[in-house]
Amino acid sequence: MTVFDIISTSVFIICYDKLILPLYVKITKPKPNPPSELQLMEIGLAIAIAAIITAGVLEHHRLKYASEGPKETSSLSIFWQTPQYVLVRIAEAFTYVAQWEFFAAQVPDKLKSIGLGLSMCSSAMGSYTSSIILSVVMKITSKNGKPGWVPANLNDGHLDRFFFLCAALTALNLVFFVSCAKKYKNIVVESVIQYFRVSEINQRS
Repeated sequence: MTVFDIISTSVFIICYDKLILPLYVKITKPKPNPPSELQLMEIGLAIAIAAIITAGVLEHHRLKYASEGPKETSSLSIFWQTPQYVLVRIAEAFTYVAQWEFFAAQVPDKLKSIGLGLSMCSSAMGSYTSSIILSVVMKITSKNGKPGWVPANLNDGHLDRFFFLCAALTALNLVFFVSCAKKYKNIVVESVIQYFRVSEINQRS
């Protein structure tokens, strides 16, 4: 499945730069307006929601083929997971690349490393938040002797419900993100200011 991760990410980035973006610019002529970094992140979040819902539907379908007993097995092929892996990687290509470009463009030249660090920090905070959500869900759903939604043996749980919960939380996050993105105003960093100052000096001279 890691092979599908690498291939889908690489192929999509190439297709986006060489096919999708040029076609979008051509269609929107004479006033091409490529999506901004924030809009690309919004698209990435929307695709992530589709990926999580796909994973939930597949898990719900997999439980029908799950064998009873202590072993966590299923007759359903693992390659059914390919669509969700591809969607996740496309979402990450949209989100992470746009995020790096956003921090690089909106942070002064002397603070570029801090901007990229903030991008990585947001990913780390997301991982911690996911762990907290999983712990809370397991504590709530494993009462009264129930194994919970995500037990050690997934055949005894309801991982599909956890996926649907994550999709709902991601959709809520997308709503908040869009509302904040609409209010955000791009800042002019030092390099751009310096460029205009040099141009002005050259014109005067």
